[in-house]
Amino acid sequence: DENTIFRIGSVTKLFSSISLYQMIESGVVASLDDPISKYWPNMTFLDPFTAQDGNDGHTSPTFIQLATHLSGAPREAPCIIVNCNLTNEEMLPLLQQTMLIYPPFTQPSYSNLGYSLLGNTLGAISSSGYYQQMVQDQILTPLAMKSTGFTYSSDVVSRMAVGYDANGNPQPLYLEGWGAPAGQAYSTISDLSVLVSAHLSDYWSSTNRLMSASQTRQYMMPRWIDPDYTVFGSPWESAMQNNYLVRRKGGNFAGFSGMLSLVPELKIGFVALFSNSFDEFAFADAAWPILIDAFVQTYISMQPPIPSPQNTSLYAGVYTLNGNAASSISIYNGQYGKNILLINILGMNVFLSYITPTRMAVYIPPGLEACMLRDTLAIVGQYVFFNLNEDGSVQSFTVPGFVPGAQFIKKVS
Repeated sequence: DENTIFRIGSVTKLFSSISLYQMIESGVVASLDDPISKYWPNMTFLDPFTAQDGNDGHTSPTFIQLATHLSGAPREAPCIIVNCNLTNEEMLPLLQQTMLIYPPFTQPSYSNLGYSLLGNTLGAISSSGYYQQMVQDQILTPLAMKSTGFTYSSDVVSRMAVGYDANGNPQPLYLEGWGAPAGQAYSTISDLSVLVSAHLSDYWSSTNRLMSASQTRQYMMPRWIDPDYTVFGSPWESAMQNNYLVRRKGGNFAGFSGMLSLVPELKIGFVALFSNSFDEFAFADAAWPILIDAFVQTYISMQPPIPSPQNTSLYAGVYTLNGNAASSISIYNGQYGKNILLINILGMNVFLSYITPTRMAVYIPPGLEACMLRDTLAIVGQYVFFNLNEDGSVQSFTVPGFVPGAQFIKKVS
């Protein structure tokens, strides 16, 4: 059920990314572009792409490079994945001998090493002192996620599902040590649903359950788009579904799989956890078109009618600019309602939402115009001001925020 504990694998990486943006907002980390060595002296990788005289260069990755898998670091940490029980100090010489596989900021390359380095660095400079306590203090406790953590006590294990590999074999429980920020956490459907809710509320309001709305939007921004339109973020592995950017974070580890995914623009999301090696991205790809279509259709059906003036015929007609026909207003009856004013301005059809007899706002229902055209023309929300004759008929209109200085004069029949 929703309280059964699962290992969540790489969904764990969300905790490091959230912590990073929290610490940017609080000023503990000055900039996403700061190198790790500013906070962890001498922490560098070997950089063959800046070699001189046959000697490899040394590069310290930045916070944003690690958070977006754009550091060029290899996939795994330079220690045994299982029980890598080393401290930061013990890891440092191993990291210094680790060689980049790409120049930074040139190619996404998924890196558990990168997120282990990010999480452990943030933990060390946080007021908590180490990674697991930082996550507890900054995320789990504020959200009351009491069934999420990193320590597998006997109580936790008793509530856990059994993880199976692709052949149906139960998988042993093992820990990652220094690599914990990359994938060691456990959680439940109930707890992760709270995390989804916090993302959505922080994205749209000033509730600040995790961070401010502006910082939440920075954290959820795309950072890289591959030729196949896979979109990398911090640490989102996003994709377009039904014209919306779906943020996804999948995890697959030791017989468990998981997916936390959301569309903040629609205020919806879901969590799925599996006790086997399941293709969590295929699941998300199948689920989202169904969810988005149902949600959007329901949303459209619930919208109130577009407000119209009592006598729409007073506004209908052809309007000229400098003596030439340049615009028209007609009365629309169709899918989006009845007796609505539809204005054609500079070749684009948009609705007018009535405010007062002399002021209306441009409104475009979903799907009426392509997003690129709508957003680049920037006409949505523009005010249309009407000059009326004494009998209430229209003499002219202006759209100062869209066509400054132009007056569209109604053509008299």
